[in-house]
Amino acid sequence: MSRFRVLVRHREPADRPGAVERAYREVRAQLAGTAGYLHGDLLRDGNRYLLEMEWASQAHFTAWEEAHRAAGHPSALRPFQDRDHPGGHYETYAVVT
Repeated sequence: MSRFRVLVRHREPADRPGAVERAYREVRAQLAGTAGYLHGDLLRDGNRYLLEMEWASQAHFTAWEEAHRAAGHPSALRPFQDRDHPGGHYETYAVVT
């Protein structure tokens, strides 16, 4: 079983400074204790953010994602997802080393 990383791109509107970081703190608290969730980091470059989440396995992430989807994606970060980013707003990777 391999660790699994998920990268999600976000963009903060100019009229809402600090909104992405506040939403991240809320999401981080919700993820605490989730089975298989190891950690997450929020990276910033100007008004662009990259959320990096690490899971114990792809199966753990998939189980969380399915439950999250069934609940209607209740994430404070969702409104800030950068869906205009070329190639999509998220990527997933198996950790090999």
